[in-house]
Amino acid sequence: MQFDRMFPKSAARADVLLLHAMIDLKSSAFDRVRTTLDTFVKTYAPIQAEVATLLKTANDGARFIAAAGPRTTSAPTRSIVELLKIDNQFFRY
Repeated sequence: MQFDRMFPKSAARADVLLLHAMIDLKSSAFDRVRTTLDTFVKTYAPIQAEVATLLKTANDGARFIAAAGPRTTSAPTRSIVELLKIDNQFFRY
């Protein structure tokens, strides 16, 4: 995908993957849809698991943000921080 080559560290990668899957679905390219969605799950399932863990241990938004802060070194947690940066509601915190 051209987006990945031009913006390899963009936090919008998840949205782009889903957009590609929707375009392929409308084009009846079902094998590509499956491949794209498999990539999506492989990439974002660890992030979702990390968010679930953080939500269990953090009782409020401030603790969640602190737990997912830039001092952490795990790849899923760094991805959480990047995804939060593009969420408009995140800026209220």
